[in-house]
Amino acid sequence: MDQIDETVGKLHQHGLVWGDVQPDNVMIDPSGNAVVIDLGGGCTLEYVDLQLQETKEGDLQGIGRMRTKLLGGL
Repeated sequence: MDQIDETVGKLHQHGLVWGDVQPDNVMIDPSGNAVVIDLGGGCTLEYVDLQLQETKEGDLQGIGRMRTKLLGGL
């Protein structure tokens, strides 16, 4: 999750949004690093409210919900 937070922070610094935050859009490379994929193009309502779709706020909401679901809020 820390790597995802860092990556999304860098995207936001460059004016980009992930846009489709969900565990299915995170791949783990052979070295064990998290890689976000599928930038933009929709949202999964389980993670991002529709009105926040394709926004930085939506990314942060989605990451928070993903963290809670996957790690129990840690």
